[in-house]
Amino acid sequence: MMRSDKYNRMIAAYDGFRGPQTVSHILSTIPIDLLAKITGKQAGQIMSIRNAAYHEGRASQKIDTWAYDAPTDWMAGVNDQNIKITCTDTDVVIVKINEDQSETIIKKYAAII
Repeated sequence: MMRSDKYNRMIAAYDGFRGPQTVSHILSTIPIDLLAKITGKQAGQIMSIRNAAYHEGRASQKIDTWAYDAPTDWMAGVNDQNIKITCTDTDVVIVKINEDQSETIIKKYAAII
């Protein structure tokens, strides 16, 4: 468990989104023994670097949400391809939208609720 003063310095040095799930996830990628040896400011700087690398990776893959069709369908542009993601109570289906508007299933996952 991190002391509150160290945590506050870490958050002050971190320049990314500060939602609790985001902060928790980024912290989980930093080894505990390393966190114990560095200052809160240094931890925040490492978090900022990891966050920037994540966003640079997304940008390099040209991942961008561009349309929202329905409560369970999302459309996205990924590497210049149109992708539709459909979520139901039982599964998640990822399909490629072809030029003729037909759909090709890329991957299907069983939903875990």
